[in-house]
Amino acid sequence: MDSIKKLSKTAGRNIDSGIDLSREMYKKTIMTGDERNFYCFVHKILEILERHPELFNDEEKKKLTENDYVVRLWAPMLFALFEDSRKLNLTWGESVLRGVGDDSYYKVDLRVTFRHEKQNYVLSTGEFSKSANLGKMRRDNVKLLLEGNMIIDNAKNHHMKPEVSLLQCAGRFYSILNIMEIHSMNPPIHIY
Repeated sequence: MDSIKKLSKTAGRNIDSGIDLSREMYKKTIMTGDERNFYCFVHKILEILERHPELFNDEEKKKLTENDYVVRLWAPMLFALFEDSRKLNLTWGESVLRGVGDDSYYKVDLRVTFRHEKQNYVLSTGEFSKSANLGKMRRDNVKLLLEGNMIIDNAKNHHMKPEVSLLQCAGRFYSILNIMEIHSMNPPIHIY
């Protein structure tokens, strides 16, 4: 805990020093996998703050696109977060998530998949937008619920635990929507 406080104070005073300290702590300290992942993630966040200050400047953000946020902020953070998960894949871009037993489909910005016995299983999806426009956020929320419902149906068909966390990002802000099936219902959507 003391090392986290030291890192926080150092980065607060000077971001370059914070990046150097997180790199040094990562290399020199004997850690568990979770601790190593934490410092790697913190290091990535500090690098993003240093390299892309425009993402956090209210005047500059008007010139940015949705893809600027995805490429400069969210993709690096999510890759750092899932770095130790060799069986999880992040698939970016408008890819199609097909429904179960019907012709419905939704284009999703991000799919998190798990590969098992030469088959990919979608575990989660994410939607991204440039800013927190209320109308766009509501449409994406509905889309995420429908996507989550399809993921739960797929999980049930393969005897997997029907619970999913979905990511919604608007500029530099995010929310996580967790849904699960409590018991067999149609449709099996419950938000908590």
